[in-house]
Amino acid sequence: MEAVDRDLCALLPWYANGTLNEADMAAYHRHLAGCAVCAAELAQTQAQMREMQSTVDPSLRRLLADRDENYQRLRHAMPRPGRQSFTRAALAMAAGVLVVAAGVAWLAPREEAVMYRGLTAPAVSSDALVVQVMFHPETPERDIRMLLMDTGAELLGNPSPRGVYRIALEPVAEPDRYVQRLRAHPSIAWAEWER
Repeated sequence: MEAVDRDLCALLPWYANGTLNEADMAAYHRHLAGCAVCAAELAQTQAQMREMQSTVDPSLRRLLADRDENYQRLRHAMPRPGRQSFTRAALAMAAGVLVVAAGVAWLAPREEAVMYRGLTAPAVSSDALVVQVMFHPETPERDIRMLLMDTGAELLGNPSPRGVYRIALEPVAEPDRYVQRLRAHPSIAWAEWER
């Protein structure tokens, strides 16, 4: 007996109770035409099934029929095995991507939280040196920015209508000397510290 015939012979119980899918049912039907052994076994199985059904309570028979009907509906609603394995693989890959993304997010460097501070009214510490400065009108913004960065100064608000800026500096040991250096800078027309 060939391997294909053995596989079809193994389907006899499902053929007898009508639970094979259409393709297997047709293949088994063709097999029965050429296999006397399976045909005889099928006849014996069907006779046993009829004998058992005659002894079964009618309410149980209806229950079994409902079960078989529900099984058939469920089997036809199920996805094909090829699609099911694809779905499992896709779900496994999606879960893997989520795990990797969560790991990356957890390990990613976090930026320090910066408190919002309006640019026109920065906070000034009580011990900061506040200097009033007036720049020469022809001084480019780039030079003003470089001076502030070099000295570590911070603009406090907008200039006055006359062009006087207030800048804050870290406390220095000799504020008068520092203001003298600012006055000597070529971009500054006037500088005085607030006492």
